[in-house]
Amino acid sequence: MLIEVSEIHPPKIGGKVSYVHATDGAKFECWPDKLAGVEVGKKYEIETREREYQGRTIVWIQKITPARIARISLEEPQGASSGSPGEAEFVGHVLAALITKGEVEKAQIAVATDWLRKVWRQSEQ
Repeated sequence: MLIEVSEIHPPKIGGKVSYVHATDGAKFECWPDKLAGVEVGKKYEIETREREYQGRTIVWIQKITPARIARISLEEPQGASSGSPGEAEFVGHVLAALITKGEVEKAQIAVATDWLRKVWRQSEQ
């Protein structure tokens, strides 16, 4: 899951758990040692698990890593032979936006790329 961190709260006095708030309003619990290097305003890929506590669901961060947002060049790569001019740019920009919004996960990138290439080709006809 992709999140952008809006707040980080250290453990309360006598407590052990830190809290991470995302810009979309989601709240997560996490061990403080997992938050080394995590900064407010940056995007992170997280792996979570859920548990029930006193009738409510608590979402726990098990792993947090900086998000890998692809840098898209506005120029066609030299020697690019596949696809028509502009296809790579279109696919790259749209795919990067979908990944940033968390609508495409790692396992879906190849399928999403093929779909976007088909969309581009249909728009040229």
